[in-house]
Amino acid sequence: MTALQKRWIRMIHTARQKTGIDEGAYRAILSGAGVSSSTEITTWEQYRSVMAAFRKLGFVPRRRMQADTDGPRNPEWITEAQERYILGLWELASRRKDRKSLAPFLERIAGVRHVRFLKKADATKVILALRDMAIKAGKDPGGGAYASDDERGCGASGSERGERPLSCDNEPDRRDKA
Repeated sequence: MTALQKRWIRMIHTARQKTGIDEGAYRAILSGAGVSSSTEITTWEQYRSVMAAFRKLGFVPRRRMQADTDGPRNPEWITEAQERYILGLWELASRRKDRKSLAPFLERIAGVRHVRFLKKADATKVILALRDMAIKAGKDPGGGAYASDDERGCGASGSERGERPLSCDNEPDRRDKA
């Protein structure tokens, strides 16, 4: 018996318990799939047929691993503080501020669909990418707001107006103070 079949049997037995059906109804569901025992289920079609019958009886399967649970974390994954930091950067940098839009970004950068499952090494890549996005959006990931080049006088626009430009690192020009 494969690991998948064992998981199917556990799910079928959970569905039976949650729906509260008697032995006769349970056997009728199994016979509808062409088997007499849950251990005889060997194909996806058989499993799907049995689970469809349980769904008609009101069984709603839960996800195998809930992403937002308070359970113990794998030590290779990021800490809660790192998770909050990444979520905060996402709120700052993204156009769409929801977690659903974060999933494709995380998958592209780190290969995971939820921030909780980021490995510590991948978190650095995600954080740097989010910081770059925030800077390009004109927001300071450190807390302040970046002024655009025109507002700071960097580039041609400041010198064309005849103003003394600030240097691009936000430090005043100190040429005449030396």
